[in-house]
Amino acid sequence: MWVCFPPLDFTCAELMVLFNPELISHLSEETNLYTSQPIQHSTLVDQAKKLSLYLQNSQAPNVNRDWKLVLLFVQLDQFCACEDQQVSSIIAAVVKEVDKALQLLHSRLKRTIVSVALWDGEHDTMQSKSGQCLETNSEGELRLLRAVLTQSLQESLDELLVQKHWYSDRKDFTVTLQDIPFITDPSFIARGKHLTESEALQHKDKLLVQMWTNLLQVTVAQYEPEDNGKIFTLPCPSEERPYLRTEGNSPSYHHSNSSPLLEPFTGTDMPCEDLSPSPSTPTSVHKLRPGDVKVVAAVGDSLTAGNGIASRPSDILDVLRQYRGLSWSIGGDENLTSVTTLPNILKYFSQNLTGYSVDTGQQDTPQAFLNQAVAGAKSHDVPTQVRALVERMKNDSRINFESDWKVITFFIGGNDLCEHCYNSLRYSTENYVRNVRESLDYLHKEVPRALVNLVEPLQITQLREMHKDPSLKCPTWLVKIMCPCVILPKSNSEALQMLEDLNRSYQRALHELVESGRYDTRSDFTVVIQPFFRDIIFPRLPDGHPDRSFFSADCFHVSQKAQTMMARSLWNNMHQ
Repeated sequence: MWVCFPPLDFTCAELMVLFNPELISHLSEETNLYTSQPIQHSTLVDQAKKLSLYLQNSQAPNVNRDWKLVLLFVQLDQFCACEDQQVSSIIAAVVKEVDKALQLLHSRLKRTIVSVALWDGEHDTMQSKSGQCLETNSEGELRLLRAVLTQSLQESLDELLVQKHWYSDRKDFTVTLQDIPFITDPSFIARGKHLTESEALQHKDKLLVQMWTNLLQVTVAQYEPEDNGKIFTLPCPSEERPYLRTEGNSPSYHHSNSSPLLEPFTGTDMPCEDLSPSPSTPTSVHKLRPGDVKVVAAVGDSLTAGNGIASRPSDILDVLRQYRGLSWSIGGDENLTSVTTLPNILKYFSQNLTGYSVDTGQQDTPQAFLNQAVAGAKSHDVPTQVRALVERMKNDSRINFESDWKVITFFIGGNDLCEHCYNSLRYSTENYVRNVRESLDYLHKEVPRALVNLVEPLQITQLREMHKDPSLKCPTWLVKIMCPCVILPKSNSEALQMLEDLNRSYQRALHELVESGRYDTRSDFTVVIQPFFRDIIFPRLPDGHPDRSFFSADCFHVSQKAQTMMARSLWNNMHQ
């Protein structure tokens, strides 16, 4: 017998019929995978009760002796959290409900395998609920929030099954968890548009293959479905692995068993002997010493906002936390002996330095100060950031806006590259450099006595290395949502070459903008290209595997170890 709840418009039962023509499939008409109208669902516990009653009243012979496969879908579109503080309570409530439903099924059903899976549900509902958060969160922040919530819930359900021993105190009952959530196609998320009818059908087929693959025993090599235009090739049970997957016959990786990384040394010694400022405050930016700098500031995306810098490898939810005090170019937590950032270096030279961010929080909090970076930001978001930055500078009593020398670090472009393949015009080199130019023009017009560090976008294809090696156990499905145009292209493909070309084009365009002399019309203002991300060497362990310690729990954001290297590189380049 084949049962799923909430019921979906899948045809996986048709596959099961190929192996057992006497299969009985119970699918109510409560909902549909691509329904155009939001539907209020009963709770999982209520559905479990209805299912057990249905089976008890079934006219099918031998219902108690027949083996049953139950799919339990946890629908993500029913949950909405606008702030990371709400996420933990939401996840706890969902896990509690799933536990109750599984306990009920365990008490009433015999000869049953329950397969639990996360599903992002009706897209209209998902978008309308996200709309409730738009006033306080950017599009990028919402995407990160939802992706991390999904991964955290996946890990929490895994922990539940481990604690409950997969409800396998009887030989005729067990529970498994689908390895990957059933999520909306990354292109749909990136474009922010509805799937067409043909796209929806193709996406449904992909989800079907995913479900079927995860129901079977794990193969030695990770199965990748072949898409030959209209036909997907399905995996088959083998003579060596003929069974449906259970923890008993295919033990899986559990995130709770991951070994914590050793705390990296993130402090730096100060070898400089001459820490003195200029004898008198310089009037030319070209004669600026480190000790002359009084104010630091920064704009950018999550790498500057500080998402997940201090997160433990096992704490995916903490990636939502913005560790602004640890941010490479603008953080000011502790001191250089323990936290390497540009401000902590400059504090040795300028004891009255201000502007740096401390602790955690979003860009509008007092502790963010002049760190106005926003998670998920793209180049078209930066003009808003620089206006907010200048406003804060002008209105803060700690800053003498006219006479204090300022160092502003400008780093943007990674998220543009992550989505370029879904809107090549919006994320073209011309539009990218236009957005940067508008932001720099505003700073040039409004801010006296400033040196702007314009950091080139990193060579982003290096991120793919983290998602080629399955031994790293990275949540690749999550990064496909966050950065689809980098992760999805196949090796040596035209799409990958287009990404690499665009990445280089962004870097060249910034160089040309600065070399044009556009920002050298005053002696007290300049923009300096910082090219240290142009040709990075991906960090590897002695055995050749990627070094995950440079990344946060999501294998997308970087750890404090990487931020330390970024701060040192910025400082070194400022002296070359």
